[in-house]
Amino acid sequence: MKRVTIICPAALLSDTRHLLMALGSGLDEGATLRPDGWEILETGDAVAVASTEVPEAWISGVQHALVRPDWDESAEIDMEAAERARLALRLSDGSDSLGGTPGGSVHAIHGLAPLDACAFAGVAPSNSDG
Repeated sequence: MKRVTIICPAALLSDTRHLLMALGSGLDEGATLRPDGWEILETGDAVAVASTEVPEAWISGVQHALVRPDWDESAEIDMEAAERARLALRLSDGSDSLGGTPGGSVHAIHGLAPLDACAFAGVAPSNSDG
């Protein structure tokens, strides 16, 4: 298992929730990402942040076209939305450039503690009360 910290701008939140469900084990995976309490330091724009343990296959899974999981028999996952999020995703192990700002892409950072991953991406707890 690897710890991954996911940082997602508000505009990509719905799509990213579908991505998390497509790569996960159930519909509840989408609720992992909550849009409260974090912001991009440079702009003050809100972002959703989640840190979770994922299997090694998750890292390779985000690098290839998605396939609907077998458990989603009722087709509740919007696979087009999930694919849009996958294409906007920037995967990093914390030793390279993220290739975009957190406001324009989804970041999945592995290999760093959650707060270190947020600092690497230029994201910090929000100073506002919401």
